[in-house]
Amino acid sequence: MDKIKTVLKDYYELDRMNVSQQQGGWAALAFKVFDDDRTYFLKVYEKSRASTPKWTALIDHYVPVLRWFEHNSGLKGKIPVPLLTKHGEYKCESEDAIYLLYQYIEGETIGNRELTKEQVCELADIISELHSYGEELPVVSEAIRRILTCRLSSS
Repeated sequence: MDKIKTVLKDYYELDRMNVSQQQGGWAALAFKVFDDDRTYFLKVYEKSRASTPKWTALIDHYVPVLRWFEHNSGLKGKIPVPLLTKHGEYKCESEDAIYLLYQYIEGETIGNRELTKEQVCELADIISELHSYGEELPVVSEAIRRILTCRLSSS
């Protein structure tokens, strides 16, 4: 936990934060970072995992898209968007890991449970909003366009 606290202090100017491990996904470790006033969610991609390059290679391409949606669409508060480091970066790195920090969203990880009707409707609204945008997105890079084209043509 000391490495994480150092990263939080050095890159996000968050000092004296409590850190507790949460249920992570298969790509990254997850931590709740909090003090009396603030709560964050930290994703930690360990560089020792073979899958890490795959999951982190396009962070600098897709985070600008998420940030654009957060500020220019009806998705504000509905999608997780990484916070910038004190240097204006989307992620930070140590020798061992790549870190992304988010505002904490209170709730449970769905995991293997079925979605409720309300969750399905909320997800459908988000997907509908995402699909209402196309070429006019000013921040979509060529790398993101290639990924979208490959995924759409393979489905």
